[in-house]
Amino acid sequence: LTRVTDFGANPGRLNMYVYRPTSLPDRPAVVFALHGCGQDAQTYADNSGLPELADRYEFLVVFAETTPANNLNKCFNWFQPADNRRGQGEAASIRQMAAHAVSAYGADPQRIHVTGLSAGGAMTSVMLAVYPDVFRAGAVVAGLPYGCANDVVSAFTCMNPGTDLTPAQWAQRVREARPSWSGPWPRVAVWHGDGDTTVVPRNAGELRDQWTALHGLSQTPTRTSVIGPNSTRHEEYAAADGTVAVEGNRVP
Repeated sequence: LTRVTDFGANPGRLNMYVYRPTSLPDRPAVVFALHGCGQDAQTYADNSGLPELADRYEFLVVFAETTPANNLNKCFNWFQPADNRRGQGEAASIRQMAAHAVSAYGADPQRIHVTGLSAGGAMTSVMLAVYPDVFRAGAVVAGLPYGCANDVVSAFTCMNPGTDLTPAQWAQRVREARPSWSGPWPRVAVWHGDGDTTVVPRNAGELRDQWTALHGLSQTPTRTSVIGPNSTRHEEYAAADGTVAVEGNRVP
């Protein structure tokens, strides 16, 4: 990974690392990768498989990293209003990284994506909600819906036992993050383990509700299948033109 320090004002005091494959086309796509609590950029790079995928499919990976100065447990502050609003804190720092990827590496601004695990998954929800004009798609792994918490206490409630809102209520929380935005909304993939006791699986359903409602879709999947060696339940929610706007993946 290459450390980048001059990507902007960095109000959220995050670190930026870039993985650049040896072979990269003009105007490459970018995937932002947000680590989980207790991790760092290098750990996430070593264990996520993203550098190997970047080599195979020729895209840039930006690993954003938080520090104990922001959060003692090295969690992204997805639950803090100072960090999960447009133009503020950690969310604004990641946005500045995206702009730098375009200006410094010639990345395609129409193909910027984000994924993350646990707290990084919840921060992925933040980026998709507050910057739908920047991130075209995202994958939330063991994460939470946007707008679930506004402090530490409510964050733990959201994680376990989870918070149950209607699809319309969840969608409204995203709309309030950028009231002037009417779409298009990012495509979203949700990945969650059925045995997760830290971020309970209810959150996968609430995430599905949030993003299908934003896309104006039913919460009943268009197609279901089983994928992978562990028989992961794969659900697709297709838009009118047939493209998959939301997908859910429940891993046993």
